[in-house]
Amino acid sequence: MSNSSLLFFTAVNAKYHQFVLPFIWFAAQFNHDSAFEILFTDEISNEVENGVKYLKECLPISDILLRKINTNIVPQKLRFLETPTYNSTYTYISDIDILICESILDFHKNNLIDNCYHNVIRGYCNKHTLMSRITFL
Repeated sequence: MSNSSLLFFTAVNAKYHQFVLPFIWFAAQFNHDSAFEILFTDEISNEVENGVKYLKECLPISDILLRKINTNIVPQKLRFLETPTYNSTYTYISDIDILICESILDFHKNNLIDNCYHNVIRGYCNKHTLMSRITFL
């Protein structure tokens, strides 16, 4: 099991399998002491499994866990309800369809609320205060 500083934790269904490899590739380029744990609500495709094997060979990251979960809970909710199996100092619960192109650890560590979590307020809605669906713990 991982004992990294940072765990990227997310969940996907078949519609989002295409984002798994780019998500890992980009995040790993800038966050070297990290691990990845990705939950799948359907079968993990051979394409994704083979791609992860390749990424483990060419990236400075070897801790990548693809985990199948039998549930009817949608991935957007599942990632907040399921407990990661990897150990890490911090966990970044994220959407899968974003590209992380910078080191995120120091920024989020320095902005923890009550020494517990960091989330970003969405600024595009003037009637409601909405939080992003990306959370740093």
